[in-house]
Amino acid sequence: GGEIQAAVTFHYPFPIGIATVAPLKAPGSGRDFFVATTTGTSSADRVEALVRNAIAGVAAAKASGVSDPSVGFLNLDGAARALRAVQDLAANGYAIRLAGSSRGDPLLRGNDVLAGSVDVLVCDSLTGNAIVKMLAAWETGGTLEVAGSGYGPGVGGGAAPVGIISRA
Repeated sequence: GGEIQAAVTFHYPFPIGIATVAPLKAPGSGRDFFVATTTGTSSADRVEALVRNAIAGVAAAKASGVSDPSVGFLNLDGAARALRAVQDLAANGYAIRLAGSSRGDPLLRGNDVLAGSVDVLVCDSLTGNAIVKMLAAWETGGTLEVAGSGYGPGVGGGAAPVGIISRA
């Protein structure tokens, strides 16, 4: 028995099609939410990646016990097109509950990140990575990541499980 005292890791370049979905807590409300995605690349095409990230985020939220997660797209390049694609999926029977910004816009804004306005915040992995790092270190003024659960589990088909936990 006993607890792990330390761990050493290495860089693992997981393949295109696998990305991580991070569980986070919104600093403005204390509400739990997921950022889809935070590392990896679900697709080489940006809009397709955002659509896949939405689906991965829903899967991660449901696997964590959120039965009907709300999903919103952060206002990034390609997000409006990805939102339209997911609206088309929904119109053709894919069960997804889309939500917009707390300001009434169809796309989420920075304040929605801080408030945790949706259960699944969809973005590209680079933006998601920055969000995880900022929210993990906000209590220390950026000097140390002390909050959160890392970058989350890998989601996507055909690869070994990936889980990245990081504390700078």
